[in-house]
Amino acid sequence: MRKYYHTLFNSIIQSFYKYKYLCIILFVTIIGFLIRFQSAFVESYWNDELFSAWVSNPNNSIEEVFRKTSIEDVHPPIYQIILWLLYSVFGYNEFTGKILSVILGTATIPVFYLLGKKLISKEFGIILATLITFNQFTYFYSTEVRSYSLILFLSTLSLLFLVKFIQFPEYTNLLVLINLMGIASLSHYFGTYIGISYIPIILSQFLNNFRSHRRKFSILKSIVIFLNTIIYLLAVLYLVKNRIGSSGIWIEQPGKEFILEYLQIYFGSREIILFIFIVSILGFIFHSLGNRHKGINKLMLGLVSGIILAYLLAYIQGILFFPVLSPRNTIILLPPILFIIGFFISKIPYSYLRFFILSIYILFFLKINYIDKDYRSCHRCQDWRGLSKFIAENHSGYEVYGLKWTSDYFNVYLNWMNSDLQVKSYHTISNLQWKKIATNQVWIIDCHTPEIEKEFPANQFNYNKIVKLVGAEAYLIAIKK
Repeated sequence: MRKYYHTLFNSIIQSFYKYKYLCIILFVTIIGFLIRFQSAFVESYWNDELFSAWVSNPNNSIEEVFRKTSIEDVHPPIYQIILWLLYSVFGYNEFTGKILSVILGTATIPVFYLLGKKLISKEFGIILATLITFNQFTYFYSTEVRSYSLILFLSTLSLLFLVKFIQFPEYTNLLVLINLMGIASLSHYFGTYIGISYIPIILSQFLNNFRSHRRKFSILKSIVIFLNTIIYLLAVLYLVKNRIGSSGIWIEQPGKEFILEYLQIYFGSREIILFIFIVSILGFIFHSLGNRHKGINKLMLGLVSGIILAYLLAYIQGILFFPVLSPRNTIILLPPILFIIGFFISKIPYSYLRFFILSIYILFFLKINYIDKDYRSCHRCQDWRGLSKFIAENHSGYEVYGLKWTSDYFNVYLNWMNSDLQVKSYHTISNLQWKKIATNQVWIIDCHTPEIEKEFPANQFNYNKIVKLVGAEAYLIAIKK
């Protein structure tokens, strides 16, 4: 019996060593999913998330989803259509929207592993998977019901197929790459910068190997690729034509030193940026001394050039047309940035040193999220859920009005709570009607940017009750007689 257990133990150990990288990536992916899942449901939806839920309500037709997203707002429709389909199949609730983002954010982990494995080694894949799993920025936006988790996933997948195209410049790889970039551009306008950042690499690949590429790409295949590209470009131009000069664009043009600010947002603290910078410099030195993987140098140079080109063109676009640069939009550039960092970490000699570096990186992440707990972006500090619950239970039969668009968004939460209460829009009522209504007590509720006291000055209204939650307010008011 003892011999049997000894043999079984040895067999398990041998199997682990045989499949150790598979076991590690499964473990990292599961951890990545759990920390994203745990964080996703702690806070209420904030304003933009409720917009996603409001637009993608399965009671809306697909035409309404397209119109409300692409015409009334400033975003292309792919993400909202996907969310609409999920709500239609799995139910219209908080969980369905959140789990989509969690799954998309988690899916970047094995894709990043495959990228490293395919390009250099399984160990490099583990390094990349660790970097994206415990990156503060990708973690944060993998818990939000917005298109950023989708374009992050598409950016990561695009980078994988870019590498496949470099290794195997085949028609199929380029066609998949173009479609991924096209879908990203129809998920978020900044998704077009995925293609822009890859232009130096794709052009270089064609120019350096024109003869061999010409044999692999027939005239018919070349026409298909060209038309495929043109279709996406035309679709994006059609959607964006009415956005130029639009007052609905909220983004402000960043200052000239925005890169430093963005890096701190990407990684969560200055200390970890300094740590990553020092490690990357050391890795660059060892890479230069070792002079290995010469073929990858062109890829690295192309990625650096592409990242700079994307930031530069986006900055210029903000000057000439309308601003597009904001940290969350540039999430599509994070996979190539992490790839470059991961490559230099992989050049550090000795596996125990690389393990130590990744451990420090993970500790920074844990410190920010589970010790300091102060990395909560202020735009997420809006307790729509809590205020909706309060007003549903305590409105005492009085009518309830919301400012601006808040009536629609509060009604999303009230719908999820199966409440019969409907919040009405204050701005659809004439002054004469309002004076008549407000003779009796009414509730005014607002979130996002509460402006109740500005809209209803104390010298004209009695404030009979005031309830203030995080970033949300409810006032029981009546006109002074």
